[in-house]
Amino acid sequence: QILGIVVLASLYSVKKVTDLINISNQLQFKLFGFPSVNISAKTIKVSVNVTNPTTYDLEAKYLHIKNIRLVLPGKKPFAYSVTEITNISIAANSDYIVKNIIFKVHIGIIQVLQLIKDFKSIKVIADVSAFGQSISITK
Repeated sequence: QILGIVVLASLYSVKKVTDLINISNQLQFKLFGFPSVNISAKTIKVSVNVTNPTTYDLEAKYLHIKNIRLVLPGKKPFAYSVTEITNISIAANSDYIVKNIIFKVHIGIIQVLQLIKDFKSIKVIADVSAFGQSISITK
């Protein structure tokens, strides 16, 4: 009987991990608000809206969002953040705003200022990991 309980618990855990990874793969990231620019530090600070478009609540004490990159369509990333975001919960069909993420900019500040006017066209790429499995989300 104990072996049966262990097997059921293992199957439940595997399903839970699979569900969490499937939900994570559907997350959507968009810039939110207006960035602040620190010219001397070559950084920008911006908030990111994370959307859970699924019908499942994401209660993710094991979910980590890290290595967030900012990209213009068809180009290489121009800003990187190594901020690790943990312990977030996002209800089904809801949003969560991660505020004031600092990005190190790898282009000239004048180019950054020009990008601000194209703010809506900037895409967010994030690496999401859960239980040791990592995926890169580019939606």
